[in-house]
Amino acid sequence: MSPRIHWSTLLAITAALLVIPKPAEVRWLYDAVCVIILFPRLILAGTHSEPASPKLLWLFLLVGGFSYALCAIHTPVLCFGHVLAEMSPEQSCKPPMLPLFALACGAAVAADLMNDQPVRRIIA
Repeated sequence: MSPRIHWSTLLAITAALLVIPKPAEVRWLYDAVCVIILFPRLILAGTHSEPASPKLLWLFLLVGGFSYALCAIHTPVLCFGHVLAEMSPEQSCKPPMLPLFALACGAAVAADLMNDQPVRRIIA
């Protein structure tokens, strides 16, 4: 059994792995190491940690529930953002991505509640 790690430590490690600057020449290697070695170990460590507060547990269950749906729809939402940016090339900045991120999160929650949870109940 692996040791328990506080959830905030796991969150900090994950955030650091995502924001570390990587040279383009070795980006593929960094991504492969993260996907094959680091992220599975973080997930394993996360399964052995539990938040002390019931509110945090509820939040983690909510985020964990819609993470799969968000993973499935994030690419179309990003493509939509790029299409919007190309439609108005006279603008000096890209369209704000925060509303698109909020849209993606809302769609992911809806997909989890209306599709994933009922299907899981049926097959369980």
